[in-house]
Amino acid sequence: DVRLDVFDMTGRFIRTIVSCEMDAGVHRMIWDATDMKNRQVSAGVYVYNLTAGKRILAVKTILAR
Repeated sequence: DVRLDVFDMTGRFIRTIVSCEMDAGVHRMIWDATDMKNRQVSAGVYVYNLTAGKRILAVKTILAR
């Protein structure tokens, strides 16, 4: 099971990009910079959490417009 969630810098949940079972390997996901209500989010720093099985990876990313 793989889950990719996006949060703002205050920890507020923005959107789930993917939540499904995936085969091992390289995958590419694209976030359209919208929240769960399909509203555009502002430019800034965001954190994405990637959970795959028991592994969790948290990475900061910059959204520039």
